[in-house]
Amino acid sequence: YFDAKNETKKNHNRTVLSPEPKSEFKLQSHIKELGANLTMAFEKASEAFKAFDQRKLGHLMFSDFMAGIYDYKLAGTEFNKELILQIFTFLDTDKDNRLKYADFCSLYS
Repeated sequence: YFDAKNETKKNHNRTVLSPEPKSEFKLQSHIKELGANLTMAFEKASEAFKAFDQRKLGHLMFSDFMAGIYDYKLAGTEFNKELILQIFTFLDTDKDNRLKYADFCSLYS
């Protein structure tokens, strides 16, 4: 079921992040913008990932990803929680609600 208050879907024993869908083209342009800003702030993806992974988990949860974007001022005001969740979900290739380094590196391509 969908819990609108927490923006999640309950899927048996697992909670799956579920943002409202956005047009593919618009989402891609936001991802490119975020990637460009990330590249200006951090020369290497490894430096950026390490900065975002403040808890040293080896992966990023949504809260880590969002905090990194805001802490390093990588996005404008249109990058609200919903848009950041859409980007996170798009980048999370195996849909386990974690961004691995390889997922994160796609922002640098």
